Amino acid sequence: MKVAVVGSSFASVPAIKNLIKKGIKPLVIDVGNEIEEKNKILMKQKSLVELYNNDKYLCLGGLSNFWTGVVDRYNDSDLNDWPINQSHLDKYYYKLINEYDFMELHKFYSESPQEILNYKIKRIKEFNNDKVFDNGVFSIKFSTILANNYQNLQNKNDYFNSLEPLNFTKYIQSLIKSSKIDYKKEKIIKVKEEENKVVFQTINSNYEKKIYNYDYLFLGGGAISTFKLMKNSIDNFDKNLTIKLQKKIFFPVKFKDVKDFESKLLNIYPIFQINFNDTKYGSIYSQVSNLNTVVLNHFFKNISFFKNKIFLLKYFKNFGYSHFNFGSDFANEFNFNEDGSIKVYENKFNLKPALSRIEDIFNKNFLNKQMRHLKISYKSGKLIGSHFGASFPMRDTKKNFFESDLLGHICNFKKISILDSSIFPKLPAKPPTLTIMANSSRIVEGVLERNFFN
Repeated sequence: MKVAVVGSSFASVPAIKNLIKKGIKPLVIDVGNEIEEKNKILMKQKSLVELYNNDKYLCLGGLSNFWTGVVDRYNDSDLNDWPINQSHLDKYYYKLINEYDFMELHKFYSESPQEILNYKIKRIKEFNNDKVFDNGVFSIKFSTILANNYQNLQNKNDYFNSLEPLNFTKYIQSLIKSSKIDYKKEKIIKVKEEENKVVFQTINSNYEKKIYNYDYLFLGGGAISTFKLMKNSIDNFDKNLTIKLQKKIFFPVKFKDVKDFESKLLNIYPIFQINFNDTKYGSIYSQVSNLNTVVLNHFFKNISFFKNKIFLLKYFKNFGYSHFNFGSDFANEFNFNEDGSIKVYENKFNLKPALSRIEDIFNKNFLNKQMRHLKISYKSGKLIGSHFGASFPMRDTKKNFFESDLLGHICNFKKISILDSSIFPKLPAKPPTLTIMANSSRIVEGVLERNFFN
């Protein structure tokens, strides 16, 4: 039995792990570049869409090299228009934490409700929904982070310098070294199905092309890569298909006091997550961060100057920023012209009803005066975002040729499953990472149970 997996990041790893567990040695196809720190900074500063046109930004471990590790589960209000609900995903959320020994959950917390900015962080063994604020319209909780295995840390109190967001590079390298996977440093460029087999073509860095014949193919390379692959592979590809993304707005945040600012300048993780309960006017979510090196890297290329001149930043220690995500209902969409250039479709929307729901966060007495947002908004550019998808929406019963069934099959494909956010019916405002992984695990388990390989 020959099974291939494309990609080495959030969508692909659950597939790889599940296949190995079933005694199958998969072929993993990935560009696999080592990426320099300066490129990581560029990727955070600019639109991922534009950078995706350059393979030097594609790397072993994928986007797990670029994120802050903050996760949240989708609930039923996030899954409106989905053919599955929270109960379908819950067991897979918990499997990720209980069965993946290379990653851990960590959570910010405060020992006093009156001093929530005197925060610390600790390892937790299960998802925690404790809230520091809830007025029925929205709630605030401390952030939960998916991190690399933490057992080798020498100083358990030194979280901000030592905790690392989950990165799959070392895990994939260990699978290669132990021969649990066959690994090809190549890029998949075309797929088709012939005589109950998947035939796909790849190209390597020397522009040499190869043809593979396999029993099954899982696509987990990311929504943009999957879209381009399908556009290149399907003769009657629908020119009206687009990739959706989340819209971003930033607000400055005024804090009453941040204790131990010198160490927390190096805290790259958002402290708080704001979830809005009512989705009548669309999905809204925010992450609140203190002033930190990631924020400064958006504006300055070299942060080392500020590390040496930390006294200059003490004036700003009581400021942070709130990173608001609006679901794909609010954002522009895009696809690619024949020459590979980006074509943007303007989505005309009215943010006023949605923004009217967040008035409480501007109140000077908000959260016992410990934290409030300032009414100075910064809107990001058209395609500035890190979360894309919803090109081939998953349906219980397919009505459209390019829609996906529950196992990620689009068009007439029976041996190719899409695992990434391409098959999300829409993008809620919350981080999709954990749900991408849970949904990928669900699909692979379903394919194995139904014996689609034969």
